[in-house]
Amino acid sequence: MFSDLKLYKIPLLYVLLSSIYILLSDKIVGELLNLSTYTFLIHITKALLFTFITGIILYIVIRRDIASLHLSKQALEEKERQLRESEELYRRLIELSPDMILLHQNGNCLFVNKSGARMLGYEDPQELIGNSLFDYIHPDYHEIVQQRIQKMTEESAILDPVEEKIICKDGSVLNVDVAATSIQYNNQSAFMVVIRDITDKKKAEDALRKADTLSIAGSLAAGVAHEIRNPLTVLKGFIQLFNQEDHSHFPYSKIMLSEVDRIETIISDFLMLAKPQHVHFHKNCLQEIVQHTINLFETQAIMKKVQIIPNYERDLPKVECEANQLKQVFINILKNALEAMPDGGDIHVRLWRQDDNHVLIRFSDQGIGIPTEKIEKLGQPFYTTKEKGTGLGLMVSYNIIKNHKGTIQVYSEPGIGTTFDILLPILSHV
Repeated sequence: MFSDLKLYKIPLLYVLLSSIYILLSDKIVGELLNLSTYTFLIHITKALLFTFITGIILYIVIRRDIASLHLSKQALEEKERQLRESEELYRRLIELSPDMILLHQNGNCLFVNKSGARMLGYEDPQELIGNSLFDYIHPDYHEIVQQRIQKMTEESAILDPVEEKIICKDGSVLNVDVAATSIQYNNQSAFMVVIRDITDKKKAEDALRKADTLSIAGSLAAGVAHEIRNPLTVLKGFIQLFNQEDHSHFPYSKIMLSEVDRIETIISDFLMLAKPQHVHFHKNCLQEIVQHTINLFETQAIMKKVQIIPNYERDLPKVECEANQLKQVFINILKNALEAMPDGGDIHVRLWRQDDNHVLIRFSDQGIGIPTEKIEKLGQPFYTTKEKGTGLGLMVSYNIIKNHKGTIQVYSEPGIGTTFDILLPILSHV
């Protein structure tokens, strides 16, 4: 604030200059008009008195205006301080947010926070500046995003979160929730997008849903398996009776008995859905299990004009497994492959050592293929890509491979074919 001395300068200067002007001008006028000394003094006194009064008023006005100006300056400084604090607060909120916060204009990235860059697999957010937003949005959602941008442009609306998919730097896909709104950025219209990764949430929901469905399937399996076992016992008894007699007229009785035994094993495996049981693993020759499975489909393959071509690596080690369970898995996969090839073709079955601890069995067909969005659902209870399927075959297969501490990977291209890769540990404890 101005000191009192500075405040006095302007009124004093005004009074001083005015007084000098009054004295000089009145003296000249008095001599010209030949005024008396008394009249001259009255004029001088009146003029000087007016000057002093206006000088005081001027001082009061200046003091008030300067005080008001000072208060305005303090208020402005306070507003600026609050604005800086607010900007710093929002900056920290954006940087510390676990969600991606992105600004874009006409689809081009203007800003992204560190969490957003890390979500996409980048270390430096500057790597994303200037890139097209659509480079990171899954192609299935391009049209939806364009429609949302159009809506924000026309209505300046805040859009509710929707589920989308984004593509990371390494090509992986994330499930995300996306909320967006229009804003002003550098005096231009832009859009702010908040993206939350819900991939783990989706996996947890899918696992919970799968667990609920599996529980229902288990209860159903227990009842069905119990009802099947009764007539199956009768059939097995008659086949055994044929075996005890001369079976020259019934040469396939041993095969039938073997398959009945396998059905019983399948029923036991089916019951694992309701009550998992401990499985005893033994060292088995995987080539023999695979080849035996292929032999079962020879007649059916010929009828469908399908050729099953095996290719086994030599000197493979024996694998600790439950042979009948793996046979069941291979049967399910080959059966599905044959059903997916109405026009015939080749099924390639390869078996080789993947590394020191694992072997890999690959089934590749030339069937109709499976759409990408359906592959991730394979193995879920009651999910099937076939018109009359139940989905239980692959569900049981996935569980069997899981119990063997192995994995199943599916690769498919519609119109080209499907490949099932089964990776198994050589030792069950690996």
